[in-house]
Amino acid sequence: MSSCFSRTTRGTATWGSTSTHGIADLCAGSRVVPDGPLQPSSGALSVESNRGLDRIAMGEQTLADRFRAGGYGTGMVGKWHNGLHDLRYHPNRRGFDEFAGFLNGGMGYWDWIIEHNGQPMWPDGRYLTDVFTGEAVSFIERYRKEPFFLYVAYNAPHGPLEAPDEDVAPFVETGQVTRAVSQTYGMIRRMDAGVGRVLDALEANGLAEDTIVLYSSDNGPVLQGRGENDQRRYNGPFRGMKYDVLEGGIRVPGLIRWPDGLPRNETVDKMLHFTDWTPTLLQACGIDAPSDTDGMNVLDTLRGNRPGCRQSGSGSSIDTTR
Repeated sequence: MSSCFSRTTRGTATWGSTSTHGIADLCAGSRVVPDGPLQPSSGALSVESNRGLDRIAMGEQTLADRFRAGGYGTGMVGKWHNGLHDLRYHPNRRGFDEFAGFLNGGMGYWDWIIEHNGQPMWPDGRYLTDVFTGEAVSFIERYRKEPFFLYVAYNAPHGPLEAPDEDVAPFVETGQVTRAVSQTYGMIRRMDAGVGRVLDALEANGLAEDTIVLYSSDNGPVLQGRGENDQRRYNGPFRGMKYDVLEGGIRVPGLIRWPDGLPRNETVDKMLHFTDWTPTLLQACGIDAPSDTDGMNVLDTLRGNRPGCRQSGSGSSIDTTR
């Protein structure tokens, strides 16, 4: 997603390129992982919402729970997919003061129905990625005078493959990729512009220097289809894709920006994992991390103060960007 893998057909993007390791080859399991526990203990075993397999176990605290207990305003925008049919698992009951998005695994980008704190929002002609960007910017503006934790979960480029024509056209015109890949890249292009608007909002409100911005994805890309519906495209040197517990299915972008707290324009070539973000972010914000988390605090590693964290595996890297 975004500019994490540089290719000439992709165009200019807001972020630089790097990667980190996730835990799941599907979305629901990865989305629960930043809250600390691995899948079996978290309850999010798969994506089937109708069977309750996407739910975060009631005994688990989410990262939003921990930030709210630490005095932070908490908000979520976008795709939840960690509990649909039982309101006990709704984001507003799992630590988020505010939620604007949808609960299930997918949504149309033009013909959408989402909610804001339980109240329905109907399609108004806007593209869904733009709606989510607007909600994120609004949250920042409303909470600018207090500490906040905001989780923005764009569903792009998850299917259905829909994007504004002006974002798709540059890729169609290259003649190098299929219509499906052009749509995918157009969706990413629009999302990347949204990330830029969120960063601009932080800057406009005087928050950019001391706000931690972490960017990642839930799983690798879908690489299948036929003819103009063929979604196969560049995914680095990695074998496999979404649905595969291989590098191509679980190795995803990992970028962090904190001008006041981290060295700029550095790449940390150490093995990092989704579960590491819980203790790392909590310590960075002065909140006690849980003792039973599966993650490791890598803040000192990101600052270059010690050689590394995990000692096995093929390794990953994280960029600290401006």
